[in-house]
Amino acid sequence: AATCTSTAAASSSTDTTAGTAPTAKQQYYLQLSILSAYDPRWYRLGTARNDICKSRQGFGKTRLLGRPTVYSGWATDARGFVSVNADVVYLSDRGGGRRLEWKKLTIGNNVDEPQFGTYCTAAVGVDDLPASQLTSIAGFNDLARSRGWNVKKNSTFPVLFVSGGVVEGAYRGAFSFLHAVIGGGKKPTKKEEYGVDAVSMDSYDWCWLKVSGGVLDEIPEEERSLQRAREVVSNAIPTGAEESETVTSSTSAFGGSARACHSLWYDRRLGCVFAFGGFTDTVARQAYVDGGSFDEGSDRIGNPVGNLPEFGWSGHRALHHLEAFDLSKGQWARILQSGANPIARFGCSVVNVTVDKQHRQSEGVTYLVMGGCSGRHNHKGSMADGSELQDPASHRVLYLQRCPDNTDEIKAQWRIPLDSERASLTIDSAHCNAALGRLHSSCAISEHGHLFFGGGHPSRLSSSVMLLKHGIRDTWCQEDGKWRWENWGRPISSYHRLDGNTFSAPEEATWHFSRGKSGDAGRLVPSPSLPRADCLLVADPFRPGEAFLWGGWRGDELGDCFKLVLGIRKPDEGILYGNRVEATRRAVPDP
Repeated sequence: AATCTSTAAASSSTDTTAGTAPTAKQQYYLQLSILSAYDPRWYRLGTARNDICKSRQGFGKTRLLGRPTVYSGWATDARGFVSVNADVVYLSDRGGGRRLEWKKLTIGNNVDEPQFGTYCTAAVGVDDLPASQLTSIAGFNDLARSRGWNVKKNSTFPVLFVSGGVVEGAYRGAFSFLHAVIGGGKKPTKKEEYGVDAVSMDSYDWCWLKVSGGVLDEIPEEERSLQRAREVVSNAIPTGAEESETVTSSTSAFGGSARACHSLWYDRRLGCVFAFGGFTDTVARQAYVDGGSFDEGSDRIGNPVGNLPEFGWSGHRALHHLEAFDLSKGQWARILQSGANPIARFGCSVVNVTVDKQHRQSEGVTYLVMGGCSGRHNHKGSMADGSELQDPASHRVLYLQRCPDNTDEIKAQWRIPLDSERASLTIDSAHCNAALGRLHSSCAISEHGHLFFGGGHPSRLSSSVMLLKHGIRDTWCQEDGKWRWENWGRPISSYHRLDGNTFSAPEEATWHFSRGKSGDAGRLVPSPSLPRADCLLVADPFRPGEAFLWGGWRGDELGDCFKLVLGIRKPDEGILYGNRVEATRRAVPDP
């Protein structure tokens, strides 16, 4: 495939000229080269000098209306001051790829905004949410009337959902809210942005809406004392999957558990927002009580068992349960689980691997839950615990569908990948610590390709890039709908890895050569400033095969921005991005 793609690249790059729409043949070669991970290359992007976005980690990361968008997070400004702000910022471009600038989203109301800024939070953007999935949410109709929005039967709204996170240091005070930033009112206008006519973010009337307070709303105000809260909310960890081989019980009927570093996604076919995994305080069903916080650990019935009592920190526990907010019903759905234990984890990826041509409206959706960490929290240094879940046996296949006899309930069937599936998901032993670790980043780069980047144990952060192919047929994947790693379970290019003290300078990172890709690109090593965890990675919808990377953590908060490009070289790359940030090294054996 690599040889065929190289030939295609030579012919297509010769025929393509700037400003000319690509032909069907050129588009085919481009998509083929992207799925073959042809010539991965990094570019450093310069953004306008402002301190709106700052350097961040632990933020909610997503894409909204084609723009990289982040919510809240632990931020450090140019003067070194640290803050946690409940703001929404997005990457804007008013120069066709040459003038990038972080801008704060203007939100018209603050009544329903989250009470506290959080970090280790989650976010997901939906560009065209049907109005029918919003009208059942308490408060939406009143908000639409007060803002003068015209809510028609077939109208859609751009929506940013944000969920959970922690509000105190030492990862204490897990929050349970689910909020939404909804864009409505104005007629969308288009501006020349990212080199195309893109819908302007400023053309919407953005407003906060509290979708659910989760368990935060379960404790009556008159019972918000520490003792009464423990009595009223005795089950700090929601029911569902226990530490056993199989699960047969359902999750709690209410949903909305307090959690952080979890996965959040929207399923269009089921009309639900799902949350999975993460970690929580073992008493943090309610983050604040009587103006203070829970600062003692406890077990499921409230007995103190703090895992770090000498520091007064709350006990933590990783979660392995699944919850869904049914937008069409305006309430948390009851989920009936069965199958293999999904394993408690945080910082994982949930990949939609459903094959569309086999997917009817009455059928469900298939997801692949991959990677993450089994630890109880995200402490760094000597306090880091848990193991990286990179073995295929730790992955889970999740099948979701509505119950045929009760549409208010959702069936969730878990299973371990089959032996044949595990074989195609195995990572080469020489690079087993290079991908899928805690707080790695991932995004869909094409309809059948999913990128994974960085993450890992705080002392072994990586800049490796892996490409997962699914839903296609080729010589290595004989069945439609299955999945496999590109480049035989190795990163698709060479990479850096920080070994030892993560607070050392990036230049001290070791570099690793990954065989398997043809051409000089196999001898290019990316910038040593790339290794990181918990960063933004989103595909650029206006430029196929390209993805933005920003922020994250490597000993401290980061604020630099890069562009990852796969496939045939486009004629305007040099004009937009300048020179590649890789350095040429002689070929060496795999480590």
